[in-house]
Amino acid sequence: MPTLVLLLLTFPVTTIVLAPVSLLLKGHGLGYLTEEHNIFNLMFADYGIIVFITLYTAISLLEIKYTETDVSFHAVLVRQTLKLAGYVAYAAGLYLFLILPIYRSTGFKISGHLFGLSLLLLTTVIELARVKGLPRDDSSSKIFKRITVAVLAVCAVWYLLFLITCVFFHTFPEKLLGLALGMVPPVVLCIKSPDLDFLSVFQIS
Repeated sequence: MPTLVLLLLTFPVTTIVLAPVSLLLKGHGLGYLTEEHNIFNLMFADYGIIVFITLYTAISLLEIKYTETDVSFHAVLVRQTLKLAGYVAYAAGLYLFLILPIYRSTGFKISGHLFGLSLLLLTTVIELARVKGLPRDDSSSKIFKRITVAVLAVCAVWYLLFLITCVFFHTFPEKLLGLALGMVPPVVLCIKSPDLDFLSVFQIS
């Protein structure tokens, strides 16, 4: 099984496995980490999309500057810009025109966190794995290492938020629907590049 499929399966499997734990711990919490205004939650809610754009831009610049491809600089720049615009439009559009309206009209609160976390985390990892899999300049190891460390650090915090949301917030249908919506773009990326090795992201070199 391609490693990218394993990456995608991690999120629904985690959500399902933690469902009984969520029921068991209903009404409990982890103190500060499960408070709505903890620093990690606020940073993601307020700046998650900005962090994603920053990481995505850095990864795109890696491809433009340090990899040896047959595609021109302008072609890569246009492609990456359009992809980024698509990701942001998808995230903002679904949140503003689907998730919020459904909540306001019915009270059914699709998990915006599971939607955003799965979308941004998976997309970031897949994009980095794609660029790290390209032939590259020998002088690029230091910058690749820095970007890899930054991506892994951010993704570790995002995955922690994902786990906390799975256990302590929302009903199971709300979580499952948020996750399903968030995974659409990463699944499309997986279909387009089924042999991509996401484990390369963990190679800090």
